[in-house]
Amino acid sequence: MKNISTLLGLFLLTACPFNNGNSQVRLGLKTGLNLANLNADEELDIDTKILPALMIGGIVAIPLSEKFGILTGVEYQGKGAINREEDDVKAILNYIQIPLGIQFKNRHLFCSVGPYVAYAFSGKNVNGSDSYKYSFGSTEDDDFSQFDYGGNIELGYEFGDHVRVSASYSLGLANGVPKDQREDYDGASAENTVIGFAISYLFSKKQTE
Repeated sequence: MKNISTLLGLFLLTACPFNNGNSQVRLGLKTGLNLANLNADEELDIDTKILPALMIGGIVAIPLSEKFGILTGVEYQGKGAINREEDDVKAILNYIQIPLGIQFKNRHLFCSVGPYVAYAFSGKNVNGSDSYKYSFGSTEDDDFSQFDYGGNIELGYEFGDHVRVSASYSLGLANGVPKDQREDYDGASAENTVIGFAISYLFSKKQTE
């Protein structure tokens, strides 16, 4: 919980500096479908395929000029993968994620590019009707690393002043193999990848004072 609070604090710090008299900060809600996977090295001997998962969160759009701005927020992101050889074996990972993108907007089209940081707060391995909870950390006894980070690109279209639809791709750069286990797998790594489809609703513009 302490680490989640740290992430929320980071989010507020990214938003607050741009909350000035010339900006029209917009808040919104976002939900959608993730097509998640794990990009695992051959040393791990895991063949995976896409796991459908949920994403939901709040967004903050902070204009810097007519066409450029900051797009950030706090999101729940479902990630993980399915074992390609056994469809009933799944790795389900749940993250609190903060993206920080530079947004370019031209009329109704927009594009956002930037990094993200995420904290894994729960997860489980599912094998048919059986499951067990994952442990997150860096030791020999853990199943996955606690933190994830990487880059994200999002392309979308805005209908009117409120509704947006978008598609995104997130490439994880953090190694999901706990640090103390990497030598056992010859330095192998496993990174999160996500193709996302989302719909967002931005509330009315509010002129800050």
